[in-house]
Formats: sequence, structure tokens, C-alpha cells
Amino acid sequence: MPAGSDALVLVLPPAPAPPPTAAVEGSVLDAETGLPLLDFRVALEAGGEHVGARRVRPGRFRIERAPLGTWTLRAAASGYLPAVRPGVVVERSDALEPLVVALERGTCVHGVIRAAPGLDLAGAVVVFVGWDSDSGRTSVRTRALCPKARIPWRRAPAL
Repeated sequence: MPAGSDALVLVLPPAPAPPPTAAVEGSVLDAETGLPLLDFRVALEAGGEHVGARRVRPGRFRIERAPLGTWTLRAAASGYLPAVRPGVVVERSDALEPLVVALERGTCVHGVIRAAPGLDLAGAVVVFVGWDSDSGRTSVRTRALCPKARIPWRRAPAL
């Protein structure tokens, strides 16, 4: 630099190396038929971090750069119950086994039931009616509503 120059030289440390990652791949199947699902979503989640997978062909997914560690795998598809698999370990290895997720047919219903002012919902029952294609019968499932408690589904008699 010439004498009397007002130039400022800034020396920065090298950028840190990116965290190690590994590729994760697998398949999403119908639990009953074993056939691959065409439309689904798969992601790994841990500590508020979310890494989504991309579909590479029917029933197959791949995550190119999943950070190493222990994750919870979540899979969902329309018309199927979501699957949650905690404890999926991603490690640097060329021999990671492909993950297989089998989704059960079903659906989830979300919502809020409200009573008219002055009415109490204690003891109310929600009834879902559906068709059981295996038996050819109508199936009914009920769930009692109880604040602050989780009451498991019970199967009502077929109609």
C-alpha cells in the first residue's frame, strides 16, 4: 500500500464449515395393500428444526442433506392417518437403510364444539358414521367429550 494511503484492510476469518449431513431416503406405502402412495408429505423434525423431503417417484422420498442427529419423522397423506416415528437416527454412512413408512387408511377430524350460551357440553358424545368396505356394514365410532381428559375411541355396535 502506498505511503499516506487511507485504505482500510479488513481480514476476516474463514467461514465455518457447514455441519455434516447425510442423505435419507425411503418409501411411503399403504399399510393394507403395500402399494406405494402417490401423494404424501414426509419431514424430519427436531428442536424446532424442520427438514422436508421431496418425492422422487411414486411412493419414494429423499432428503439430500439431513443434519446428523436424532429426529422425529412425520409422514402424512390425504385419506390416511398421519405417522410419527421418533428416534430416527441420521448418521454419516453410505449404508443407511431406507426408511419404510406404512400409513393406515383413515382420517383425522379437527375442530371445536361450542354450546349455545347457558348450555353445558358435559357428557356430550360425538358420533362418526362411516362405511366398512371389508364387512359391507356401516360402522359407528363415538367419542365422549370430557375436558382435561383424553378418552380413547370405542367402537359402537354396527348398524
